[in-house]
Formats: sequence, structure tokens, C-alpha cells
Amino acid sequence: MTIITEPGLYDVPEAEYHADRNLSPTLGRSLSSSGAKTILDCPARYQWEREHPKVKDVFDQGTIAHALILRNPDPRLRIIDCYDWRTKAAQDAKKTARAERNVPVSRGDLLAATKMARAVRRHPLASAIFSEGKAEQSFYWIDPATGVTCRGRVDWLRDNAIVDLKTINKADEHTITRQSYDYGYAQQADFYRRGIHAVTGEWLPFVHVFVESDQPHIVHVTQLDEDFLAIGSDRNDRAIALYAECQSNDHWPAYSDDITLISPPAWAK
Repeated sequence: MTIITEPGLYDVPEAEYHADRNLSPTLGRSLSSSGAKTILDCPARYQWEREHPKVKDVFDQGTIAHALILRNPDPRLRIIDCYDWRTKAAQDAKKTARAERNVPVSRGDLLAATKMARAVRRHPLASAIFSEGKAEQSFYWIDPATGVTCRGRVDWLRDNAIVDLKTINKADEHTITRQSYDYGYAQQADFYRRGIHAVTGEWLPFVHVFVESDQPHIVHVTQLDEDFLAIGSDRNDRAIALYAECQSNDHWPAYSDDITLISPPAWAK
């Protein structure tokens, strides 16, 4: 296990990174970008999910695609000799892989991920972006305002850019804009930029490379504008401050301890 003793960039296995149990006592546990998004919704949910990490089939395709596109082998991947998960034998093999904390991959999943990787390599800009840099870099830093230990794990780190790879159903501008807002991509971008600045001294641009999960696997490279990043920065300020308060008091509140009066939405009126 890689023990994190001070802020900096580290090569940490993904399972160790997400477990967040490898920090020295002086650093304690750390707040991630996904955690920062969750805690703003409900600190109690954040605390529960931190101790009970989510495992969803929908994450698997992204995991496979990342491994192939970034050319970064993931030791958790287990190829199951089936095209899909419809048979009982396939389902049993899938459950066994999950029980062993691995990621089950059907041959159909592998084929789709391979096609996505080829699409990225055929795209002139995306291919150039991934021609230099390092995959899956973890970084840890101390928030100067609160003293909270934070962590991030960037898909691809170049000397001149932070790159995030995402699979998407449709890579048009409208869908990407909506998904960026709904899923808090601006908050992630700001969080990672803060972390990289803290450990390298550089404010790097944050770039998304989207690839469609279905054929023809269209690729679209995007960057959030300053207005979007400002929203992410404000949310992170509030999330880190809230985390510091909850951690200090060891109190992770739910939505409310009192009766909440619910009114009809404006459109219903």
C-alpha cells in the first residue's frame, strides 16, 4: 500500500485511492471531488457513501473504455466468457467477480470499449491530446482556508492541461452542456485545478474528451467557460467549508431534523 505522508502527486492504485485509507494520521481522511458534490446535497448521505462505496453496472463500461483509451491496464478487470449477462452462468460469474472486488467484463462490453478507443485514436485532436502525458495521476493537497485534506485523480495529466475522459450517450453541445450542469462537471474541473495548482504551482486548463458509448462513437473535445468554472468554484468553497464543519463536530446532518413544509412547484400553481 502506498502511504500518503504529504501533499503531492502519486501513482496510487485506483482501489487504494477510492478506499481513502492510505493517508498518514497527520493528514487524516480526504475529501474528493465526487464527495464535494455529494456533501452539498446531504452530509449524512456523504458519510454513508464514504463507508459504503457504490458499485453499479453503468460504471463498468466507463472503466473498460478508460483502460483501453488511456492504455492503462486495470488489474481489477476480469473478462468473462460471454457476450452479455443474460445467462445464469454469466450472472454467476459476474457475482463472483464482484465479490472479489473486481470489474466483470463481457466480450460484448470489451468489443464496444475497443471501438470507442479506436474512435478516440482516429480523432485528430483527441489523439494528439493523449499522445503526451500520464494516465491516472492521484494528487493530495491541503485546502489553505480550512486545513481540509483533499484528493483528486485525473484521467490524463499533461504538462499544459488536465484531461478528463467521459463516455456519453450523445456528444452534441446541448447534451454536454446539460450533463455538465446536472453532474457537476464544473465543480470537478475547479476541484482538480485547485489540487494541481497546490502541488505544482500551475493553473492548468481543464479539458473534457467525450466519446459516445454507442456507434458511431462520435468524439467531442470541450472546455468549460469562465462562467461555468465560477459556479464550480463557489460550490467547492461551500462544500469544503461544510466538510470541515462536519468533521470538526463529527456531526453529519441529514436534510432536516424538523418538519419541512412542502409547497407545490411554481408550474403547478
